Amino acid sequence: MGLNVGKGIEVKLRLRRDGSDLDFIPYEEVLDTMLHELCHNERGPHDAQFYKLWDELRKVRGLLCILMFRQGVLCTSGGITLAYSTPRQCRS
Repeated sequence: MGLNVGKGIEVKLRLRRDGSDLDFIPYEEVLDTMLHELCHNERGPHDAQFYKLWDELRKVRGLLCILMFRQGVLCTSGGITLAYSTPRQCRS
């Protein structure tokens, strides 16, 4: 689903499943693949260090979603959406 060329010179991610222009891969899978490929910027082989880094990035991603939620933004499998329809200063 992904490919990292030259330690991040190019990162390619598949957005659609093979053989179907209308069958998009879920956002969460694409995001996790992107984190995987970004790990290759730091670590090439799939070894313990690589998987440790990938786990750390997944944790950071989770924390970012928590912080974004507190600011009125939702991270869902459909992507990132605003949780509120009113401007922030208007909310009580």
